[in-house]
Amino acid sequence: MPNRARSEQELFTFIHEREHRSTALMLRSFPRESFDVRFEGGRSTREWALAFILQEQLLRAVCGGDPPATPAMWPASPEDIVSAYEDAHRQSCASLACLTEQEWNEALHSPDELGLCEPVRRGELLWIALEDLVDQVEQLAEHRTAAAERRSAIPGSPESKELELSA
Repeated sequence: MPNRARSEQELFTFIHEREHRSTALMLRSFPRESFDVRFEGGRSTREWALAFILQEQLLRAVCGGDPPATPAMWPASPEDIVSAYEDAHRQSCASLACLTEQEWNEALHSPDELGLCEPVRRGELLWIALEDLVDQVEQLAEHRTAAAERRSAIPGSPESKELELSA
């Protein structure tokens, strides 16, 4: 099947969805006993997941939705946090799907979270927010690797047993 040219919005939506799938998979598979552990002074997985929720809210806000809001009470369990992240993603996708090409190219003042002073095209703001999300996902992947290495160093853990068997 020949490749067809994609619009900027279609490309953005494709990359946004791909990043969401990998992020949700990583969050769901993260060891629960390490969900609140900080490695090397960084964020815990819980803190990363909550940041992803806020990032999805930021994408929705750039599309014209409500501004990001820190709730009075965050979900407590890892499963509820992942569910809240997926809800925030669905809401940002719905907002993205409603954008016309004219709205995509409209000049806006950026949300404070992006730290830009001059009016910027909405599409550019969305790309900046998505790039920030991708950077955060990469940092979470590094965090996950550190958690796995830490677990494999614990005698008697399933990971250390796998290492013993493979040696």
